Amino acid sequence: MLIEIARRLRVAVRTEDTVARHGGDEFIVVAEDVADADNAASLARTIITSLSQPVVISGREVAVGASVGIALYPDDAATTENLCKAADSAMYRAKVSGRGTFAFYTANITEQIHEHVVLDSALRRALERDELRLLFQPVIAAGGRTLVGAEALLRWQHPQRGLLGPDLFIPIAEHSSLINEIGAWVIDRACAQQRDWIDQGIAPVRLAINVSGRQILHDHLVESVDAAFHRHRLVGVPGCVELELTESVLQRADASVKVLQELKALGVGITIDDFGTGYSSLSLIKHLPIDAIKIDRMFVRHLPDDANSRAIVSAVISMSHALGLRVVAEGVETVEQLGFLTEAGCDELQGFLLGQPCAADAMTALLAARVGQAAASSVK
Repeated sequence: MLIEIARRLRVAVRTEDTVARHGGDEFIVVAEDVADADNAASLARTIITSLSQPVVISGREVAVGASVGIALYPDDAATTENLCKAADSAMYRAKVSGRGTFAFYTANITEQIHEHVVLDSALRRALERDELRLLFQPVIAAGGRTLVGAEALLRWQHPQRGLLGPDLFIPIAEHSSLINEIGAWVIDRACAQQRDWIDQGIAPVRLAINVSGRQILHDHLVESVDAAFHRHRLVGVPGCVELELTESVLQRADASVKVLQELKALGVGITIDDFGTGYSSLSLIKHLPIDAIKIDRMFVRHLPDDANSRAIVSAVISMSHALGLRVVAEGVETVEQLGFLTEAGCDELQGFLLGQPCAADAMTALLAARVGQAAASSVK
C-alpha cells in the first residue's frame, strides 16, 4: 500500500518537488517556488484526487483516502522543524473536517481557499445559467465633454449573494480554464450590443472590453474576436471595439506582440489598462501596436493635491502624446480632478463624476441623446 501511495504522490507532484515518507502512513511534500496559496491548494487537490482511487492488493480493491495539511514559508514558520509542525497541525484540522480535504495552518487562509472552491464551482454553473451581466460606463472627451465611447464591465448576478464585481471572481477564473470561456462570452455579448446600437441607427462608438493577461497568451482570444465580429457583422466597421489589457502583457512582450498584431489586423484597438501600477515601460510600449494608455485610478485619486501624482500623471500624458498615443484617465470623481486632467491635456475621462456603470438600455438612451444633440447642432 505504502509503495503504491508513494508512486502516486511522485506522479501527482511536479518533477522539482520533493516527496518523503515521514513515518507510518504520513508523507511530506516539499514544494518550492509556489506562487500563492491558491497554487498550494491546487496541488493539494491533485494529491487528494490521486490518492482517492482504490488500490488493488493481491487481487482485492482497498479503499484509501488522504487529508492534507499545508504550511507556508515564511508566513507560518521560519525553520524546517516548525514548518513540519505547522503542516502537521493543519493536517489534523483537515481530518476533523471530515477527511478527503485539505486545510492551511492559518484558519482564515483555509476559509478563503474553500470560498474560492465554492465560487469556482458556482461560476461554472453561472455560464450555463446565464447569470453573467454586462454594464456600460460612459467615456467622455475631455475637451468638449461629449460621449465618445463606453467600457463594458462584467458583473455576476449570483443567485444568493446578489450582484458581484469582477474582483471577487475573475482571479478565481484565472486559476482555471474558465477565464477563456468567460472572456469569449464577454467579447460576444459586447459585440452583440454594438450591433444592436448600429441597427438602431446609432453610429458606432468605441466599446472597450477588458481582457485578462492569460487570454493574450492563448490562441483563443484572436479566434473569439474574429468569430464575434463575423457573427455580429462588425467586420470592416472601424473603431467599434477596443481591448483593454493589463500591464502584464509588457512583461511578456515577445509572446504578446504576435497576438496584438493579429488583433490589430482585425481592426481592434488596443489600450494598456491600469498604467503605472505594474512594470510600466513606455520603451516597451513603443514596440507594441498600442493605441491608448489608461492612467490608473490610484494616481487620479489624489489629484490635484498630491505633488507626486500630479508629476506622474503629467509625465505619462506628455510622453504618451509624444508616442502618438491617446490617454484616458479612469476614476474621475471630483470637479478638481476633472479640471486638472483637462488642463494637463488628457484626451478622455471616465469615472462616477461623468457617468456611473449602467445597464444596456440606459446606455442606449445616453447614446441616442448624443445623436439627438448632434442633429440639433447640425440644424443650428
